[in-house]
Amino acid sequence: MGNTPILAFRPPKLTRQVCSGCLQDEITLVENRLKLALGTKLEHNDFSGFEYQPGGRLSLRLTDRPTVWGAISRAVRTPSRIDRDFFIPPGIAPALTNGLAGGPGFLSEKLIAYELGYRVQLRDRLSVSLAGFYNDYDDLRSPEVPTNVPATFANGLTGETYGAEITAAFQATPWWRLHAGYTYLQMQLHTKPGSADTTSRGQEGDSPHHQLLLRSSMDLSDKIQWDTTVRYVDNLPHQFVPAYWAMDVRLAWLPCKNLELAVVGQNLLDNRHPEFGTPPSRKEIQHSIYGKVTWRF
Repeated sequence: MGNTPILAFRPPKLTRQVCSGCLQDEITLVENRLKLALGTKLEHNDFSGFEYQPGGRLSLRLTDRPTVWGAISRAVRTPSRIDRDFFIPPGIAPALTNGLAGGPGFLSEKLIAYELGYRVQLRDRLSVSLAGFYNDYDDLRSPEVPTNVPATFANGLTGETYGAEITAAFQATPWWRLHAGYTYLQMQLHTKPGSADTTSRGQEGDSPHHQLLLRSSMDLSDKIQWDTTVRYVDNLPHQFVPAYWAMDVRLAWLPCKNLELAVVGQNLLDNRHPEFGTPPSRKEIQHSIYGKVTWRF
């Protein structure tokens, strides 16, 4: 399919090459106590040239039960044709009076991620994990909107996200498992000096601050399983999406080792609710029930 009068790539066809590979090793520094994992992804692409994405993780087993770990890693999102070659003619969208074009000098978006975690087996049947994270972003994509010329994609944003996650798993009985998790996320975006972007900072409100998940998994017999999942997602103020609760259930029958027949119900607490997108064009998620057949080999 080629270009249209509304959306186009310039040039319409282009061949690009990508070469990539990974290296990874795990080193035992102290037997049964201290381990170090090191690795990197190496890539060369025609948009941004050579890219490297190293990472390291150090884990310390304090006693027989608790473990502390920390990690630092670097990641990139290399440019795509949307970033470099995309084009919307003037007058198509009210917010883009002069059109929108990819930036020929668009660079890779970059991330340095820091993580610190703690895992402990409190009892034989109860385990708890706590993790905190801080992500530092640079060269994020921004639509630069000068006057009388098309807006272009550039790397005019920086940002940070930080938060924490706590999870717990409890084996209530040999046939009943419970899992709970909570995540907190905070996002901050900043325009670089000289950037003409006035819209992207609103994306801080596109991710929920709070999320909660509760799951119950039961083996009612050696052939019948019953799962129930309840989740809470905080509101998205930038998209005017309210907070919501949702529940999914699954009843499965395993007549033999490789075959599973299941009935699944999703979003059963209401008829419909929004999860993303701004009104009035967004589509709301409806409740649903469907059957599923799985054959493993």
